[in-house]
Amino acid sequence: MTFNLKIVSTTVSVLTNPFSNNITVDFLSTRSQVVNSRLFEISGKQVLSQQLSIGKGSTRKTIDAVGNLNRGMYVLQITDENGQVLFTDKLIKQ
Repeated sequence: MTFNLKIVSTTVSVLTNPFSNNITVDFLSTRSQVVNSRLFEISGKQVLSQQLSIGKGSTRKTIDAVGNLNRGMYVLQITDENGQVLFTDKLIKQ
């Protein structure tokens, strides 16, 4: 009996925490895809939503338009095309 198993995965790392004017995110993916990034205030209010196209392999993306946000704690969530959560973490705005 032979099994073929294809593992599709994407890892996400945030390089700028705390952040000021932008958030730099590194992706390592087994395939090209479009991911959705959403930034929430700690209260749960969504303050940013942005689609990012990432390629197979290593991709670095910058999320702009965060420089005008108030200082404080935020939650960044990144989901794949199917809505599966790839990354969730707290970030601090300086």
